[in-house]
Amino acid sequence: MSATDTPATWATNATLEQIASTLASEQRFVLLTHAKPDGDAIGSTLALARALRTMGKDVSLVYIAPWPERFRAVLGSTPVVHASAETFANPPFEEPDVIVVLDTGSRSQLDCACGYVEARADKAIIIDHHAHGDPELARTRHVDPTAAAACVLAAYLIAALTGDAINSFPREVAEPLFLGCATDTGWFKHPNVSPRCLRLCADLLEAGANHDELFRTTEQNDPASRLLLMRRALDSLTFHDGRRIAVMTLTHADFEESGAGPDDSGGLIDLPKSVGEVRVSVLLTERDGLTKASFRSKAGEGAVDVNAAAQSLNGGGHKHAAGAKIHAPLDIAKAAVLGALGIEPS
Repeated sequence: MSATDTPATWATNATLEQIASTLASEQRFVLLTHAKPDGDAIGSTLALARALRTMGKDVSLVYIAPWPERFRAVLGSTPVVHASAETFANPPFEEPDVIVVLDTGSRSQLDCACGYVEARADKAIIIDHHAHGDPELARTRHVDPTAAAACVLAAYLIAALTGDAINSFPREVAEPLFLGCATDTGWFKHPNVSPRCLRLCADLLEAGANHDELFRTTEQNDPASRLLLMRRALDSLTFHDGRRIAVMTLTHADFEESGAGPDDSGGLIDLPKSVGEVRVSVLLTERDGLTKASFRSKAGEGAVDVNAAAQSLNGGGHKHAAGAKIHAPLDIAKAAVLGALGIEPS
């Protein structure tokens, strides 16, 4: 469990059972995930926090801004810390025995928490399903890119920690785990859906997860501003390479004039994938001083590894879902993205 790599490599060096043993033996925890947490990030951390608290552990559950409001109801009454850079300069929680980072192992994604974690790498544990990360962040790592979601790994960790069968988890633990599996697979539409994920979700439903309520509160509760932003994204749509590549852009003005927030752009990237010829969809979002590039690709014949394209832009992710931050304005970023996909801009 305490093994270290020399040099460190982005690979598993501890089983979930070994990590569970460590968690069982310690008392104070800080749980972290990537900035702007999605359903998987929230589901995995929230479920583990609740499981640890039922064991009498002291848990500080920390989310790095911006917080996506559509997941507010999922938190219920569970106390959380909504963090900024100032939070880690003067933490409002005790020094932990263990830091657990779920659904990322990337310095850039940890944002303002990166320095805090790096300074405590000897007591940090990463549990992630991404193909690339920064292993120096944590002495202990469990990395499984075959897992459809971090919640898959969190579920088996909780089972090892509590000794409970997954289908007998308390509903408040089962439900966020189901949410993470559902959202990271596009509600079971993406290529990362696996038999392991579906069997797990069946057990979580048996444990009491209410999939209908989760879908309504997180996917069918949009503000009107999201539809206005969607219209602007579709207005920007361009096709390349015989409609094999679809690119949409969103500017600061698009958000301001539609009244939309950052979370309102979630899922828009999947819209062009409904076109038969499209193999890759890209959404470019203007941010302060940079452009955020999100990639999605279809599985099957002619599948494109968008992780490779994102890595060439100093990003990364999965074969069919990846992202990068490009320090350039939208037009230059778009040319860079097309070049990374092997397409000369017209």
